[in-house]
Amino acid sequence: ACAAREPACRAARESAGESACHTARVSACHAAHGPAGEAARAGPPQAARLGRLAARALVLEARATPKPGLVDSSGSGSHADMDLSTFLASAAAIAPFFESMAAAGQAWAAGESRADGESWRLGRPPRESLPREPASLLAVLRPLGMAAEAAMYAATGGVNTHKGAIFSLGLLAGAAGALARAPGAGLSHEAELSLAAARAPGLAERICALAAAACSGVVERELEGAGRNGFPEGPGGAARPATAGERLYAATGSGGARAEAQAGYPSVRLAGLPALRRARAAGAGPEAQAVAALLALMARVHDSCVFSRAGREGLALVHSRSAALCAAIESAGFEEGRFRPREYRAILDFGRELEAVRASPGGSADLLAATLFLDSVEKEAGG
Repeated sequence: ACAAREPACRAARESAGESACHTARVSACHAAHGPAGEAARAGPPQAARLGRLAARALVLEARATPKPGLVDSSGSGSHADMDLSTFLASAAAIAPFFESMAAAGQAWAAGESRADGESWRLGRPPRESLPREPASLLAVLRPLGMAAEAAMYAATGGVNTHKGAIFSLGLLAGAAGALARAPGAGLSHEAELSLAAARAPGLAERICALAAAACSGVVERELEGAGRNGFPEGPGGAARPATAGERLYAATGSGGARAEAQAGYPSVRLAGLPALRRARAAGAGPEAQAVAALLALMARVHDSCVFSRAGREGLALVHSRSAALCAAIESAGFEEGRFRPREYRAILDFGRELEAVRASPGGSADLLAATLFLDSVEKEAGG
């Protein structure tokens, strides 16, 4: 009855699929009816398009095979608590939130959103209430990201499948929404100053530049003082276990997903996207393109997921073997859109190496989804 009443809810449940678990479909329904769904339904058509592209990128990333150490269509990689169906259920549950985040980015760019995420429809607010700095975009998006995380955990029974992807894809969808705001929507002076940083050539570059402006200083604010045994919730707050990204920062000084965002996703811009496009130009099909881009990311990224499971030695293994595979693949080329047999076997062998040490390059997988999203946004824009 709910699906019959509400088209947005019906679309969300259909996205989850009849084969998905009941919890995933209920989470998708709640997302469509809750605050995130309200923002999405109020958003302009560009937000729906961006949300669709972000959701599609998640599914393409999950299905791409073979992915060393990761869940793919052939198996669970280094994981014992998830498989492809887990990822697809999670992707369906969080899909509606990306449209919401794109719509929130558009509202922010038009000066219609407060930093606490509230928005209003009746006229323009007093100038002093408008966003005053780029960080207000991140503040607008974060409540939606937290809601998406809750939907993910509900769909997967508590398994973290897409937490990093929610952060990166949500931020990029919000930035893309801001840059694709509805024609005629007036920018506040403060928002215009924020967008000035995004006047880089190429739409993907501009999206990443605005994401960087939104995350300026986030590493210093959120990771300073991170420790191996705990991380304070706030002044006087009780300690909680450190996340994988916080442990990586404490041990190596690398800021993980936050540092990527603060720097404007250099691994995506300088490794993922170029590798994807080189593979496409060399005749690779979509799946081989995605795997080639993943290996290029794995050769560069200081992956907190790898570090938390396999330490420095695991990171070194991932970097060196991925770089060697990238070189071999570029030299060999592709055959009928696929990897040549020798390179395909080498990727499978690499996967077995990672499984032996339980290493899973989940951070690189999140950035692959970001790569696929930005590539699709540029292709649809004619870039």
